[in-house]
Amino acid sequence: MEEATMYRVADHTLQAWSRQDVEEVIACYTTDLVYLDPNTQGPIQGSDAMRRYLSALFEQWNMSWRLKAERGLFRPQPARAPHGMSR
Repeated sequence: MEEATMYRVADHTLQAWSRQDVEEVIACYTTDLVYLDPNTQGPIQGSDAMRRYLSALFEQWNMSWRLKAERGLFRPQPARAPHGMSR
């Protein structure tokens, strides 16, 4: 995959997360996804479980994401920290 394509895919995914659009985020993954996050109690498996997780998460969590170019690599960076948290 070309770097420009990778950037577009990653940017689209992060924008969906930043808008807290549950269905758009779900659409970025396969239906048999396995989502790992240090803040969960184990993996989240499948789009239905991810939908439930995101719905609960987005009620409590407000953060936006953007890509930062760094030596030819693009890394997700928090654009703002959740309420009550510092970066």
